[in-house]
Amino acid sequence: MTVVAIADAMRGFAAASLLARGNARGIELLDLSVEGFWRSFQAVLWIVPLHALVMLALTHTAADAEIPIPWTAEYISLLARFALFPLVALLLTRILGLTQRYVPLITACNWAAVLQSAFLAISLLLISLLPEPDRPMLQFFAFAATLVYSWFVMRAALATTGLIAFGFVLADMVSSLWLDQLLDRLLQLG
Repeated sequence: MTVVAIADAMRGFAAASLLARGNARGIELLDLSVEGFWRSFQAVLWIVPLHALVMLALTHTAADAEIPIPWTAEYISLLARFALFPLVALLLTRILGLTQRYVPLITACNWAAVLQSAFLAISLLLISLLPEPDRPMLQFFAFAATLVYSWFVMRAALATTGLIAFGFVLADMVSSLWLDQLLDRLLQLG
């Protein structure tokens, strides 16, 4: 990684952390230039190892510990989802007249995804140490916390209402589920 990429990542992490504390001014820390927008996609490089921890923790907390981890499918899905949301968001921002907020939205979401992945990895690893009956509810709360965080990041980045931000979160979830199903079918054919 170059010095510029590392500096941009540190800036992105600082912004994501400020947003996690409920401070919308985290958006102001981001590099919202075209170059900063494109560099925010390097966030996926930070997410890949964190995603491995999430997968290991989920497998460990599953009732049947012998469930194999579909690593290839998981990483294809991760990368495809990372590329899909910007396309969905481009369409939605155009429909809603929020095109001027597209770059802040994607830049903020990319860096926030690193923090979400770290939070999920740590949470799920800790949850995996608990007795089986306590796990599902705590897993639910961990995932719910990441959704609330996504909602706040989208609301701050779009500078819009909570309802519109909720629509973006929902669109992200639905498009990710659709993509996962499509990839599952394609991988089963191959």
